[in-house]
Amino acid sequence: MTKKYRLHLLLSGLIIILPMMIGTILWRNFPEKMVTHWNLKGQADGFMGKGFIIYGIPMISLVLHFLVIIFTMKDRKNRKQSEKIILMLFWMLPVVSLAVWAGICSTVWGNSIDTVKLTLIIIPIMFVIIGNYMPKCKQNYTIGIRVVWALKNEENWNKTHRFAGRFWVFSGSIFTILILLVPLDNMVPVLGFISLFLALIPVLYSYLYYKKQLKEGRVTKEEIRYSSKEKKISIIVTIFIIVVLLLIFCKGRYEIDLQEKSFTIQADLWEDITVAYDNIEEIEYLPRKKEGRRVMGFGSLDLVMGLCENNTWGNYTAYLNLKTEPCILLNVDGKLLVINEGNEEATQQLYENLISRWKAD
Repeated sequence: MTKKYRLHLLLSGLIIILPMMIGTILWRNFPEKMVTHWNLKGQADGFMGKGFIIYGIPMISLVLHFLVIIFTMKDRKNRKQSEKIILMLFWMLPVVSLAVWAGICSTVWGNSIDTVKLTLIIIPIMFVIIGNYMPKCKQNYTIGIRVVWALKNEENWNKTHRFAGRFWVFSGSIFTILILLVPLDNMVPVLGFISLFLALIPVLYSYLYYKKQLKEGRVTKEEIRYSSKEKKISIIVTIFIIVVLLLIFCKGRYEIDLQEKSFTIQADLWEDITVAYDNIEEIEYLPRKKEGRRVMGFGSLDLVMGLCENNTWGNYTAYLNLKTEPCILLNVDGKLLVINEGNEEATQQLYENLISRWKAD
C-alpha cells in the first residue's frame, strides 16, 4: 500500500514544508516575532519567534503527518480500504496546516485574513469533508467510529458510518453558516461542546443499533467483546481523549481577596500569590490593557494567568480576564503585576478599594 501512495506521500509532505521554503526565501521580510494567537476580537495576544513559525511548526506537522500515515498503513484491515478514504487521510493535514500558516502570515501583510474566523471555520469544514467520505469507510482499527459494537459487527459499522456521514455533512454545513453569520463572542464558547456533540452522537447511534440487534437475536454479547489487547488500546485511547477534553474545557479562574494588610489572588490551574500593601510602590488604572505574550502559565479564550511580556511593560505577571478592557497596573517591589476583574465596573471598584487600603496602610 505504501508504494501505491508513494507519490501522494511525497507531494503531501512537500505541501507541509512549503512554508519552510517560502520563509527561507523571504526571511528578511518577516519580523523577528510573529503572531500565533488572537483573542475573540481578532487582536493579537500571542507571539513567537519567526524561526519557530517558519521551521518549527511545519516540522511538527510533518512528523505528525507521517505518524498518522504509518499507523494507518500498519493496520492490516486498511489493505482493502476505500482509496478515497486513504487519499483524504493523506491530504487533510497538509491543507489544514497550510490554512493555519496563511492565517499566521496574513499579519505580516496587513492582516488581510480574519484569522479568528479562519481558525474556527476549519473545524466544521473538516466535519463536512470527513462526513462526505465516511459511508465509504470499511472496518479498520485506525479510521472511523472505532467503538466495539461497530468493530465487531460489519452491519453495525456500515449503518453507523452512513448515519455519521449524513449527520456530519448536515451539521457541519449549519455550523459553518453560523460561524459566518453569528458574532464570534457568541460562537466561541460553544465551539468545543458542538464538536463533542457531533463526535458522540454517532457513538450513541452505534450503541442503540447494537441493542436493537441484541434484542432481535442477530448478535450475542459474546460476539461483541474486546480481546485483552483491544481492551488495553481502548483504555489508552479513552485516557487520551479525557486529557484532551480537560485541556479544551478547563477554563481556569482566579479570585482576588482584599484583606487588611494584603490581598491574595487564588487561582485554579496556576499559582496563588499574596501581595502586602507595604510592598506596593505604585498603582495605576488603565482604561485599556496592553497586548502581550504569555511566557509561562495558563491561557484560554477567556483569561491569562502567569508570566508575560510585551514591548511596553517588558516582563510582568498577569491575572487578566481577556474580555475586560481596563486593568490595574501595580509596581510591587520593582516588579509589575497586572490584574482585572470580570467586567469594567468590578475592575474600577477593585482599583478604588486597592487605593484606599494602600494609602491607609
